[in-house]
Amino acid sequence: MSARDSLKELMTRLRPFLKAYLESKNIRPNKAGFYKCINPAHADKNPSSRLVPPDEVNLFCFGCLFNADLFRAASVLEGRPSSGPEFVTENVQYLAEQFNVPFTPIELTEDDLIRMQVRNLYGQAEQLLVAYNNPLHAKELYGWDLENVAKWGIGTVPSWKEFVDQLAQTTGYTKSFINANGIRENEFN
Repeated sequence: MSARDSLKELMTRLRPFLKAYLESKNIRPNKAGFYKCINPAHADKNPSSRLVPPDEVNLFCFGCLFNADLFRAASVLEGRPSSGPEFVTENVQYLAEQFNVPFTPIELTEDDLIRMQVRNLYGQAEQLLVAYNNPLHAKELYGWDLENVAKWGIGTVPSWKEFVDQLAQTTGYTKSFINANGIRENEFN
């Protein structure tokens, strides 16, 4: 098995530990199942985050649209790296040790790391676009038929700047990394 496949497999085994990780940091849901948002830029007075069913491997805030898996949560709550070789050693392998998940130390090439980060970037962008999906906004802006907008899952974002800011905040990637990897404003106008 390649190092990249080993890392993906280890991350898949670790993802279900998000709830236990949050509890280990004294972050617990209220009676309705909502958590206070872990986004440091969101002063969440009324818990507005939930573990996303059915697998509960992502924590999503309905207030600020922040989305975090186990690794992003560790990055936000403990300052663990969200990219680079340190992401593997100081975030993924650290969490494996915390939850007693056996693993063989993994050494990825720089290309492997970049590929994983780009896949993560596009996955997070997709989740954010789904969260922003507002068919009425698409109808107002472009006059699109609501039936087709709903049928095709078409939506819009409030503004390009807000979308990229949120994507950078959610992923921990810089705006220059986001731009350099194909998410550029001029391609969407």
